[in-house]
Amino acid sequence: MQTTPLSPEDPAELGGFELLGRIGQGGMGQVYLGESPGGEPAAVKVIKASVVDSEARLRFAQEIEVLKTIWGPRIAAFLDADPEAERPWLATGVSTCGPGC
Repeated sequence: MQTTPLSPEDPAELGGFELLGRIGQGGMGQVYLGESPGGEPAAVKVIKASVVDSEARLRFAQEIEVLKTIWGPRIAAFLDADPEAERPWLATGVSTCGPGC
C-alpha cells in the first residue's frame, strides 16, 4: 500500500489509533494508514471539517452501522468509530496480503 507523509495539519492520533501516513482522499474526507493500540494496521477515515454538519454526521453514522453488520474474507473489518467527535472518524482493518489472496 502506498502512502504519503502526514502534513502539519493532519492529526497524529485519533481514538487511540496512531496515524502513520495518508492513503487517499475524497470529497468527504481523508483516509490515513493507522496503527491500532494493539499494533494492527488500520485504515482511518476522517470527515473533513468543511463538510461536518448534522446531515453529514447522520450519513456517516449510518455508514458505521452498516459496517458493523457485514464481514467476510475480502471485507475490511470494522474496528472502531466516533461519529460524534469534532472530526468524525472510523477505523477498519487493512489487508496485508496482495491481489488474489
